[in-house]
Amino acid sequence: MVLLLVSYVIGSLHIKQQQSERRYKVITELTTIGNRLEGIVRSTFNLTQGIVYLISYQGNISIIQFESLSQMAMEDNRFIRNIAIAPNNTIAMVFPFKGNEKALGLNYMESEDQWPSVKRAITSQAPVLAGPVNLVQGGIGLINRFPVYISTSTDTTKNYWGIVSVVAYYDSMLYDAGIFSSKSLRIALQGHDGMGAEGNVIAGDTLILEQNPVIVDIVVPGGNWRLVAIPASGWGSNSVFDSGYFIISMVLTFLVAIFLAILLQINQSIRAKNLLLAQEINERKRVEVELKKAKDNAEEANRVKTVFLANMSHEIRTPMNAIQGFTDLILKGIVSNKSTMDYIEIINNSSRRLLSVINDIIDVSIIEAGQMNIINESVSLNELLKNIYLLNKKNAKDKGIDLQVNFGFPDSDDLITIDGHRLSQVINNLVTNAIKFTAIGSVEFGYIVEDNTLNFFVRDTGVGIPEHYQKVIFERFRQADERFSRDYGGVGLGLSICKSIIELMNGKIWFETKENVGTTFFFELPFFKEKRAMSTLDYKEEQICDLQGKIILIAEDDDYNYIFLNELIKKTKASVLRACNGKEVIELLEENSEIDLILMDIKMPVMNGYEAIAYIRKRDIRIPIIAQTAYAMDEEKQLAINAGCNHYITKPIDQKDFYSVLQSVFS
Repeated sequence: MVLLLVSYVIGSLHIKQQQSERRYKVITELTTIGNRLEGIVRSTFNLTQGIVYLISYQGNISIIQFESLSQMAMEDNRFIRNIAIAPNNTIAMVFPFKGNEKALGLNYMESEDQWPSVKRAITSQAPVLAGPVNLVQGGIGLINRFPVYISTSTDTTKNYWGIVSVVAYYDSMLYDAGIFSSKSLRIALQGHDGMGAEGNVIAGDTLILEQNPVIVDIVVPGGNWRLVAIPASGWGSNSVFDSGYFIISMVLTFLVAIFLAILLQINQSIRAKNLLLAQEINERKRVEVELKKAKDNAEEANRVKTVFLANMSHEIRTPMNAIQGFTDLILKGIVSNKSTMDYIEIINNSSRRLLSVINDIIDVSIIEAGQMNIINESVSLNELLKNIYLLNKKNAKDKGIDLQVNFGFPDSDDLITIDGHRLSQVINNLVTNAIKFTAIGSVEFGYIVEDNTLNFFVRDTGVGIPEHYQKVIFERFRQADERFSRDYGGVGLGLSICKSIIELMNGKIWFETKENVGTTFFFELPFFKEKRAMSTLDYKEEQICDLQGKIILIAEDDDYNYIFLNELIKKTKASVLRACNGKEVIELLEENSEIDLILMDIKMPVMNGYEAIAYIRKRDIRIPIIAQTAYAMDEEKQLAINAGCNHYITKPIDQKDFYSVLQSVFS
């Protein structure tokens, strides 16, 4: 009887294991499909936020602006069927007009099918995804409602203006997500009008809901959908008697019983076998626990990655939307001179924000590849902190925050050996964060010296870090609270990068915080004192040197980059020659021996920059060469110097750095 019971237990465990494996495979594939669908929905409907921002900013929108932004959105996303705007809930503009004429003049309040979702959007003051909906112009589609609010001229309150509606091809989005193409799953999509479990099934077989399906929630504007799925062949048998392990165990049980009946002396052996079976059961249970733990960890990692990717997409697309939208408005010449300057400032700030995101992603890639190098040099520590103060002073002043900096060395004795670039990157990141998360009060940063250790601090009177998030604050792709990415921006990489850099510099970082009181970040680094009285960092306004009579050869295949460099050099009164590849550089050098300097792009067709430099140096031509490239890795600078370059500048080119390099070449 004991052996029969053991056989039954083994069979049961085997069946449960098979069921767990099947469910795990289903949830893995369904999660992938769900992430893909959620990404398609987000990328489709976020493209039209520029229209909402423009209406909120201007208080209205012209037909030219509307059609231009709509055309741009539809070119970027093939799922968008049409875009309409409805001031006071009545459609006044629709793009494209052809095929959607019936929608013009539609009053949402009079439409039984469409008014509920519009009302939800107005009530919640947030986008709401409706559908599938029978369209007035024919067919079925998903409609995302964006409520628009504009500020009044008398106070800071915002009044409801109307609705921006985006209609998308319902079937195409689901097909591209893989809902209809999976060969291993039977899938249904539940959540009409984004109502989740309370909504009707909008795709697939309703009967799947009754067959113990795997469920994955998908976040959509104003609600959620539910993906439910079972294996294409069903869950299979749940009977213990279908388990091969059970059959084998039964056979063994009968054999053991026969041996027991014949030879009582093997009783001890049978006990040993029972013990082994018990150990196997315990091992299986232990493995199941570990598998569950691994599964939970994998799901959490996947969730964090998904949040990060969505946040990163937002952080990239938001400034890109402003850059593209306002650039198009300026190019069309339909804005005033004052608005043009305001828009140019928005474009400039957005491009800097986008570059900051790209730099963070590149730094993370370098760190993960183990290729970040610490390059020590002579650095004026006080000048480094003063530069950071000047860079952040305006931002702090605009927010009404008092920004202070403290020094541990006197200015006459502050020269040390350290990686100034990486140290500046860490401190600037912490100061920028402190200003970002501080609404009232002050931000103070600086350092003190203890023996051969520099103890840095950045103190603020901001929101603080909640206790339950303090353990993950330095993890990659995480912020103190993932809600902060919506309120303050950022992709959750800055503190992780700071920690990695500090550890590479043989230091450590920690913090003290209290919610709604403030946070202080500390980090300490070893250093070596310099005796030479020099300063390698000096924040000055750009000084344009007079290079009249000099000839500068620009090797650049990109027309826009050439135009930019040419404009910078014009201010120096130098003459300019252009080469579009390395071969043309060599030909121009052979034709003109009066060339004084070469600005050499690295990546060019026909012959790249390194090949051209090697040819020039091989012939012992001593003309100064400045490498200018979009490659931003640390080792790229050393590679350019080793190849024979005198200086190295990275794109996007900073004007102050550019003129400083020219000054050093011709001084």
